[in-house]
Amino acid sequence: MEGIVLIDIKYNTLVAPQYRNPRRRMNSFVGTSKEVVVVVVVVVVAVAVVVVVVVVVVVVVVGVEVWL
Repeated sequence: MEGIVLIDIKYNTLVAPQYRNPRRRMNSFVGTSKEVVVVVVVVVVAVAVVVVVVVVVVVVVVGVEVWL
């Protein structure tokens, strides 16, 4: 949630000067989309790691119970 808030703050500050300079609009848009992509990738990787850890723990617990 904190990351989303930070992106919103940064996005709002980037969007403000759009109408004065068209070239800056393009730069700020590209920068914003890159940041969003990075955050999405980080979130996806974090979720994948959590899922893998949970699966490994479940497999180990079930395996131990089966062996016992």
